[in-house]
Amino acid sequence: VVRLVWRLTHPAPPLPAAMPAWEKVSAHGLHWIFYALMIVMPMTGWIMSSAGKNPLGLFGLFDIPKFAVEKGSALAEGTHNAHELFGYAWAALLVIHVGAALRHHFILKDNVLLRMWRAAPET
Repeated sequence: VVRLVWRLTHPAPPLPAAMPAWEKVSAHGLHWIFYALMIVMPMTGWIMSSAGKNPLGLFGLFDIPKFAVEKGSALAEGTHNAHELFGYAWAALLVIHVGAALRHHFILKDNVLLRMWRAAPET
């Protein structure tokens, strides 16, 4: 949630004007998919683990309350399947994302990858 608020209050630098429109749409779309997955993945994991017998802890600091989900229920199975599917999708999209960033940096040499450092706050 903190990362999403940061993005909404600190816009990314603009992409190069010479970049094709389909690449700009793809880049923005993929970033928003990543933000959605940052919310959906923990939620499906939380619901799924609520069906288990062990408490869900946050780094050993405290236990997170469970949802009323019974082991073997359709909700428990559905969130387990969704959590797994979203995890694989996230990994695949991450590989595509890194590949695209490396393509821009080493093949196209258009400084798209350097935008991350220009967008970072000065220390």
